[in-house]
Amino acid sequence: MTAEDRALVWLCSLEGLEYRERAALLRAAGDRVKLFEEWEKFLPILTQSNQSRVYKKGRAARERDADGFISSLREKDRFAVTIFSDDYPELLRQIATPPFVLFGEGNRALLKERKFCIVGSRKIPAWADQAGRSIASALPAKFAVVT
Repeated sequence: MTAEDRALVWLCSLEGLEYRERAALLRAAGDRVKLFEEWEKFLPILTQSNQSRVYKKGRAARERDADGFISSLREKDRFAVTIFSDDYPELLRQIATPPFVLFGEGNRALLKERKFCIVGSRKIPAWADQAGRSIASALPAKFAVVT
């Protein structure tokens, strides 16, 4: 993982930050690594947006947090793909507010394949469950199934 990707994964691992706040921080820094290294310099952006939460940690703590988060992903056989990665889905890059990072589990190479997303409900009638299972069982032959 590059230093740039590591910085972006760390930013997206921070709880409570909204997309627009992350985007504002990245725009202000102009560089992902610079944002990570000079974090304190960019914190006023969060306080200007009337946020009560403040992320004041020294650089050493940020380094530990970033390394710990990435290590925990690897320990669970998970991965992070940033919007700058070669295997980030091209069509996803084209939406108005694409996620900066995708967190995944399983075969990362499938991100390059044709995808089909399945979204369901927790409570469904039996007939819908049966129909959904029938349709879903045929999908893996032609698509990488995303949930």
